[in-house]
Amino acid sequence: MDIKLKDSVNWNKFGWHGISFTKPMEWELGEVEGNARRGYLRLDNHILTRMELRWQRHTSKAPLEKIQNKHLANLRKKAGKNKVNFRITNERDYRNNAINGKYFVWESNFKGVNLIAQCRKSSTFFSVCVLGKKEENIEQKAGMIFASLRDHTDDDKIFWSVFDFSFTTPAELKLSGHRFLSGHLKLDFSRAEDNFIFQRLSVANILLKEKSLTQLAGEFYRKQFKNVDLEVSYPREGDSDERIYTIGREHGRVRFLKKRFFKSLFWECRETNHIYGVTELIKRKEASCLDKLASGVKSS
Repeated sequence: MDIKLKDSVNWNKFGWHGISFTKPMEWELGEVEGNARRGYLRLDNHILTRMELRWQRHTSKAPLEKIQNKHLANLRKKAGKNKVNFRITNERDYRNNAINGKYFVWESNFKGVNLIAQCRKSSTFFSVCVLGKKEENIEQKAGMIFASLRDHTDDDKIFWSVFDFSFTTPAELKLSGHRFLSGHLKLDFSRAEDNFIFQRLSVANILLKEKSLTQLAGEFYRKQFKNVDLEVSYPREGDSDERIYTIGREHGRVRFLKKRFFKSLFWECRETNHIYGVTELIKRKEASCLDKLASGVKSS
């Protein structure tokens, strides 16, 4: 659900590797690296970097004050090199139902609001910096982000949301790759020898201008999965909306290797003008979880 504050900024929820928080809708992913255990991400808007987040999953208590002092020393050193004034305007302990940490606000040529904290339940360590112009009320935005920051769920599902493409996966699925292009988002997951792929295409009205959803599904998957013999694409009965079901089987030069089964659901959301696709490549037919995965996609 989108949220609107008094300053008329639209907000939505961001999710990556089980870490989630609300953010201004125009702030989107500019860079991401690392994995579920340790990583870094940056959110930008059309003007500047707005937020940086580092995480590391710990099994013991993180030395928050020591980390804070080291971070402040680095900020002062950077300000000195750039010959700009640097000052701390607010510094205090931070605590809510989910995290404990250290909060501080600084100013140089920009204003930054930092939180160095640890999740109470998962013990994950966070270092967050929200950036803004000096005249901007960045502390209000940072406050909402920090209050919503989470690194655990109660239902064994992982929430993912990037560029407003939102879905959940079972905790045992691990992110193995991602590709974000204009008009095409793709996230790959793995579980043992099985693979699962979530995709979103933009401008559905243009893609479907001269072909049906069934035709588009067949063309799309044949181009993307050249090692799969696609058998058929057809509208599946019983769904609340038209969903194209595609099945097939991997092929390869090594005959004695067991080829995986290909299944996919492909559907249009006219409200968002997007097309969504969820695919699985699995060794055993009975291990299929395609419908469960597709039901976790937010497509309106």
